[in-house]
Amino acid sequence: MKIVQDKLRNRQALLVSGLITLIFTSLFLFIIYEQRMAAASEGVSRLQAHMLDIFNDNELIADAIGERYYHIKTGEQCGVMAQFVPRNKDEWGINADPKRVHSATGTIIAQQPSHNALCMYTAAEFIRGMVNELNPGSFDAHRYIIASNSDYFYWFMASDFYTDKITGEKAYSVVSYIYDLSGKEISDQIVAYLVYDHSKPELQEALAEAFDNQILPGLNVELVNLTNKESLCLSGKCAGQSSYLVRNFSEKYALHYSLSLGRFMARDTHAGIVILLAPFFFIIISFSLKSWLNESDLKVYIDTLTGCFNRRILDIIKRRDLSHCSVVLLDCNKFKAVNDTWGHAAGDRALQIIANRMLSNTRTSHDIVIRTGGDEFMILLFRSQATDAIAIAQRISGQVTSHVFVVDGHTVPLSVSWGIAEVNGELDVAIQNADSAMYRMKHTKEG
Repeated sequence: MKIVQDKLRNRQALLVSGLITLIFTSLFLFIIYEQRMAAASEGVSRLQAHMLDIFNDNELIADAIGERYYHIKTGEQCGVMAQFVPRNKDEWGINADPKRVHSATGTIIAQQPSHNALCMYTAAEFIRGMVNELNPGSFDAHRYIIASNSDYFYWFMASDFYTDKITGEKAYSVVSYIYDLSGKEISDQIVAYLVYDHSKPELQEALAEAFDNQILPGLNVELVNLTNKESLCLSGKCAGQSSYLVRNFSEKYALHYSLSLGRFMARDTHAGIVILLAPFFFIIISFSLKSWLNESDLKVYIDTLTGCFNRRILDIIKRRDLSHCSVVLLDCNKFKAVNDTWGHAAGDRALQIIANRMLSNTRTSHDIVIRTGGDEFMILLFRSQATDAIAIAQRISGQVTSHVFVVDGHTVPLSVSWGIAEVNGELDVAIQNADSAMYRMKHTKEG
């Protein structure tokens, strides 16, 4: 099938193909992005639930320690003061010697040995033991107790003192009150604070667990203090998030999260596949659209009687590079007599026979056969010289003349006159030269 679109139609096909590819690629990326955002929301919700669980656990442990503290203090079951060992001139501790730390028990450090500190240590150790029985291997390294008057400090695992000065990272703490239940008003008998530190490494580990250790590419998550707007970035590039979703888990703190579109497209596997397939999608659409346009154009430019192009195709041909081309013009001799004597149906058959001989003797993918009007035809031979055009014209003429054309039992002779010319500039000039040669031949035959 000949391609008849000109450069404008090709540009139109490419433009439409590009728009279709862009729309479908954007649609697929949008769907994948929304799926990732849904997964991000689920993961952040799991992190939110985890942090709420920590807070609730902290409250429950604080209540349990307060209850135990009350019972052992009133029952004189706190233990012996001899457990306190001096660390230096200003500190005393239980299991607080860095060189001989017992990792199976907690540690307390006090300014001075005191009965309250001893009772708190014993109560906290009892609850710590219960927690470890329920959660083997969990030592709550981030959870510790501070006396309300700062007389003592207790943490649940024997380790170095946990502080931002050591890690250099931001952290925040969940604080629960431990009450002395012996008072009339519990709220007036705060004896200590149970503190759980949320450090950046611990929060990042919790975030990874919330996403099954597969944090989404391009995910930005930050912990934001709602009162002073300070933030702790847990994943991605949190600075300058213009659009984000929010998960509040207390009056003071919230999680802000978003999915960076650029990093999502650059790192997400499925998004990368869509982007890689887009050029192939464009090529397929472009090829299909060009084929469809060509078929549509053919309906406009094809002569329905003969199957040749009609003269409208000349408008497109003239825009092409016609160097090294030759033109052949053919005209059916005495065609009017055939029409007048045998009728228009016979004349149409005669034209079809002539057109068939022209089409069968030219290159389908290169040359163009045109019915320019009535019984006149034109052949445009690409990359052909005058000698090639003469040979083709003679062959066509011979086949037309030798064809036995029978109408109502009578043999009707058919013949054509032809003329050729090389295209050395304007196509119209070559057509005019070929036309002159054709009519000279016609006059010679008729004369």
